[in-house]
Amino acid sequence: MITQNLQHYEHLCESMAALVQLAYTRYNGTQLVDEVLRDISAKVFSSVHDKSGPKNTARFLVKFSQLAPKALLRQMGLLIKHLDSEAHIMRSAMVDVIGHLTLYLASQEEQTDIIKNQIGEYFDIIEQRFQDAHYLVRAKVLQVCQFVCSGPAKFPKRRPRLITLISGRLEDKASNVRKHAIRALTLLLETHPFLLDGAELGIEQLEASLEHINAELEQMASAVPVVPNAPAAAAAAAAIEDEDEKDEADEDGDMLDNEEDALDAADAAENGGATTSSDGPQDFANVGLSPEMAAKAMHLQFQQRYYRDALNFVYQLQEAQPLLLQLLGSTNKGEVMETMDFFVTAVRFRVDGAQEGIRRMSHLIWTPNTANSPSSTAPDGSAEEARGVRAKLLDSYMQLYLTPSERLSATENTSLITRNLISLTFGATLAELTSLEELVRTLMEEGLISADVIAKLRSVYGYTKQRLPPAQR
Repeated sequence: MITQNLQHYEHLCESMAALVQLAYTRYNGTQLVDEVLRDISAKVFSSVHDKSGPKNTARFLVKFSQLAPKALLRQMGLLIKHLDSEAHIMRSAMVDVIGHLTLYLASQEEQTDIIKNQIGEYFDIIEQRFQDAHYLVRAKVLQVCQFVCSGPAKFPKRRPRLITLISGRLEDKASNVRKHAIRALTLLLETHPFLLDGAELGIEQLEASLEHINAELEQMASAVPVVPNAPAAAAAAAAIEDEDEKDEADEDGDMLDNEEDALDAADAAENGGATTSSDGPQDFANVGLSPEMAAKAMHLQFQQRYYRDALNFVYQLQEAQPLLLQLLGSTNKGEVMETMDFFVTAVRFRVDGAQEGIRRMSHLIWTPNTANSPSSTAPDGSAEEARGVRAKLLDSYMQLYLTPSERLSATENTSLITRNLISLTFGATLAELTSLEELVRTLMEEGLISADVIAKLRSVYGYTKQRLPPAQR
């Protein structure tokens, strides 16, 4: 009866999911759940002749995966065949279901090998669906990546591969897919796990820290005394390398989620001496180091891996930036606004090369303002897109350069905002200066720049030409 109602009544999809979930949780309706899911798994949907059937079933499965993921997991072996369904709606729904199940599995306190393997298999399926023939499925994959990576689990092992696949979708032929790809990159940047050094991602700072750690490790290696049992020491060193390689191949649950866990592990080693752990390097005392030095070496190795991963993450973002700069000139409003969000976020995290995107954004001030037009509503109903590119541009510059700090006085904030505006002129081309002039004029018209800042700018640029430095002129 439930499956029949799903077939004919669209408005009952989510209600039926809630009913089945209620039967499962309150009345031990495991048998009912299994029968309903088996019936759904036995159905064959066509993308041509059947419109309401796959749509209603897809909505039921997605809602049920949110309400009772544990119950749905029991029948995933049968339901997974819908990933090869002719109906793209069913393929899209299964990707959504897999995303919710991944979040559920990652939230379990006890991360057994079975759970880790299952999460790995689900990520493999998500990665395969990046190549789906239908653009709506590819867009759904990107949406799933967004809510999976924004959860409590960071999945640091999977992120590099996901970023590579997402960056590839920046060249997708469908604008909807490109828009979600940009949004996914922005979210991965906002939720990155590299929280040391104030979460900033400047390459120069990261490389300097990595070189310092490498120098310390080399110094410790040169100070290791020659042990009498050289073969045993060599075997211990090889075991350390093998363990590192094994760590690289393990699933996400085996890796420490962020650098705080890594440092906690090192601190634990310092408190309890050099210990053997499946999640980290082996006992350094085996290669001739004292317990204190072994704990320090372990601490440095975790930091070394952290900075290497952080640099790889920044390099991946830099590889995507040329495509994002091109998308600033897109005719699709949604893509342009998502790209602006990315560059604003990248500047906040000090990503090298992001400032070029902010400079290019200034040219968008010449975009016709359609925010007040009755026909300017975004196709997907997005209120942000309906506001217009110009309004988004003004908000972006306000956020980066014109927002006063609560920790500073009014006079200090005036000087800070003035310096920010002047810094935009350094190295700017004539076209960028023209666009920047129009941008500042628009900000003044709308009262977003205070009179004190204008007065300060007049005092700075009121000097004679000889007293201004060449870059500022």
